[in-house]
Amino acid sequence: MDTASWIARNRAAVERLLAQAYDLRGTLTPLVAEYDVNLRVDSDRGTYLFKILRAGGEAGFAEMQIAALEHLQQRAADLVVQRVIRTTKGAPHATLRDDSDNDRVCWLTTYLPGRLLADVRPHGAA
Repeated sequence: MDTASWIARNRAAVERLLAQAYDLRGTLTPLVAEYDVNLRVDSDRGTYLFKILRAGGEAGFAEMQIAALEHLQQRAADLVVQRVIRTTKGAPHATLRDDSDNDRVCWLTTYLPGRLLADVRPHGAA
């Protein structure tokens, strides 16, 4: 999938979903992802990561990631990990209908600043 093209075609739907499900408006910046769409959301409330599951992706895959993050939040609150932001109705994720009529599971987390793995250039011993 060409992520830049997908975002260009679906930006308005993403912005609408963020506003409706999370009461969140902001600037969207695409991030590198292997399969899914990841967007950095910069808003007046802070910076977030909006994750959009790939077309055909199983909702259970997103639910497992959300459950793992929420488990860490409950059991190791001092651990520096992303925090799941639930929808305004309390749901752990929302659904986005994209321009190809695919329903995609989406979820919002806090954003952790740092170096992206895609920007790391490992090197051998000198």
